[in-house]
Amino acid sequence: MFHFRFPTINTLSSVTKLRLNCQSLCDYHHSSGIWFNNLLRCKNLVNPVTRINQFPIRLSSSLNQQVVDRFNSFRSDHGQGDKKDEDNSGYQSPLLAAGFVSGLLSFLGWEDLLSKEDPFILTIKRGILCMQREEFDKAEIILHAALTNSVNMDNEKAVIYIYSLLGNNAFLKGDLEKSETIYKDLIKRLLKQGIEEDHEAMVEISIKLATIYSKLGKFSKSDVGFNHCIDIQKKRINHLGIEAKLTKGENELTNEEINSYALYGMVLDFYGKHLLRKKEFESALKYTLDSLKICEKVNGPNGHQTMVLLSDVGTLLNLTNNFHEADKYFQRAIKIATIIDSDHLKTLYYNIGMNNLMRKNYSLAQTNCDASYRIARKDEDTTIMNMAEDCLKKVKQQLS
Repeated sequence: MFHFRFPTINTLSSVTKLRLNCQSLCDYHHSSGIWFNNLLRCKNLVNPVTRINQFPIRLSSSLNQQVVDRFNSFRSDHGQGDKKDEDNSGYQSPLLAAGFVSGLLSFLGWEDLLSKEDPFILTIKRGILCMQREEFDKAEIILHAALTNSVNMDNEKAVIYIYSLLGNNAFLKGDLEKSETIYKDLIKRLLKQGIEEDHEAMVEISIKLATIYSKLGKFSKSDVGFNHCIDIQKKRINHLGIEAKLTKGENELTNEEINSYALYGMVLDFYGKHLLRKKEFESALKYTLDSLKICEKVNGPNGHQTMVLLSDVGTLLNLTNNFHEADKYFQRAIKIATIIDSDHLKTLYYNIGMNNLMRKNYSLAQTNCDASYRIARKDEDTTIMNMAEDCLKKVKQQLS
């Protein structure tokens, strides 16, 4: 029985047969958007949990950053930290071509809030920049200063937006309880503004709260939250007739329809991660596949987030011992990573190499883990180098 260290592009979990260390690259992203705005890249290795919190290396950032970043990335896939923002295959997603914005400001129709370049707005932007640099304590101080100014100016829109940023900052810092409190206060403020409970701004915040409960092990509360969000978005998608339009080949969706569809894909994605934490692998696979289908329509077949979800599906197939099928999804992810010149290519090669090892295809395992090692060495990524080297040692043991 092998005991592997598996990084993870997007998801991992525990499997009784394997223990893996995974780098979370894409579990949950910044609350304003990566399925709405990828802010950071993965840097930290997550503690080995039997394969349930990660498997191969996730393409994202630390677990908390994943939550926030993914909000940003499902909606606007280009510029997610890879070297090339364009799809070099020549494919231009009709949905992307329509153009769209994301996050709380978009849902509320307040996109012009940050359009001015006065000192107050620049203070908010400095706080966001500190968050991007992972200077969370500094970001909190700056955002609180901006919050005080917004209260003094009686600018409730700015107060609400800064509250959302403070919630995101606490989440990224790992202070889930504080983040939970801020998000609940944010919901109360939105309700006072006349925002309905089924408004998409509310859905976005509810997804974050459900994820927090999931990460805290409060699975019952998390289940209620996710199911509520899924029901709301599914009804909205059906009401707008989005999937019917796409089935008929009508790709010219409005910005509202695109945002709604992306939010639906995102909640399915996060619910899949929640089910993964509960070790309900088959159900997690179903929701992740549904999320992948939406992501391909929103971001195109060669988008960064599509690559991440393909790796997630490969991970879940591996966890259910469907190694052959997992290999197909990892290969597709590698193809996209090569097209967009992704920094995550070394991780993907490692993941497929480990999957090859479990399939007992030792020659392919050696080829892929060697590719991972060479790219990691070039990038001076000692973590992946060591993991790939460990994989190669196991291959050598099997061949000797």
